[in-house]
Amino acid sequence: MESDNLGGMMKKILLTGATGGLGFATAEHLLALGHVVLLHGRSEQSLATAAQALSQYSDQLEIYAADLSDLVQVNNFIEQVKEKHTQLDAIINNAGVLKTNTPISSSGVDSRFVVNTITPYLITQKLLPLLDGGRVINLSSAAQSPVDIRGLSGALQYSDAMTAYAQSKLAITAWTLYMAEEIKQTQFIPVNPGSLLATSMVKSGFGIEGKDIRKSVKLLADLAVSKDYEGESGRYFDNDIGTFGAPHPDAQNTIFQAELIKNLARFH
Repeated sequence: MESDNLGGMMKKILLTGATGGLGFATAEHLLALGHVVLLHGRSEQSLATAAQALSQYSDQLEIYAADLSDLVQVNNFIEQVKEKHTQLDAIINNAGVLKTNTPISSSGVDSRFVVNTITPYLITQKLLPLLDGGRVINLSSAAQSPVDIRGLSGALQYSDAMTAYAQSKLAITAWTLYMAEEIKQTQFIPVNPGSLLATSMVKSGFGIEGKDIRKSVKLLADLAVSKDYEGESGRYFDNDIGTFGAPHPDAQNTIFQAELIKNLARFH
């Protein structure tokens, strides 16, 4: 079995948004390395298709269905994981949304904020007891812009999908950096996996085929499980430059981080 600098140790990884694109390819890569993957998808149908495509790894694979814009389904999903597991080695919060037919979620908050910021926060917070010594890899983006905190309460609605997306990606970067400072026994790494990758989000959002995802797939897997990234908690990996770099300055602003955490806490 290929070790990929893992010391031959099997890891257990929860991976959201993994029925297509970057998430599916990352799941397939991790499974091929011998790891166990808890694979999340939005629908039973997409999960069944993914599971069939990964059938050679069926003994390493679990599937979970939840619409991550629906916080009731999110909490049910979290409880299902907790019922089956007492320990995880990593969470990769990969699921994200840019364009959607339902821009306002059932909670009244823009769906970009719910899926890209709030839901990963809830998953991480509620599964932290399973992650002692593990890692949380949160997908950020090169598209980051200053957050209007009213977007987290639904008091502000966005007419432009990209504005909401860029704010939601700065917000997930900010709370990842905050947690890295507050919780030392778990590693937290925000990552821009690369701009304009060949995913359905890029195709629908920008009308282009996008760049090869293989380099990004290996990066996400390595960030989650490789010994090469031990001790890198609280650093932002920018795959557009191929190394750790600086996120938007607002993401590092401790005053904003505290305000953001206060607003996120109401979703517990």
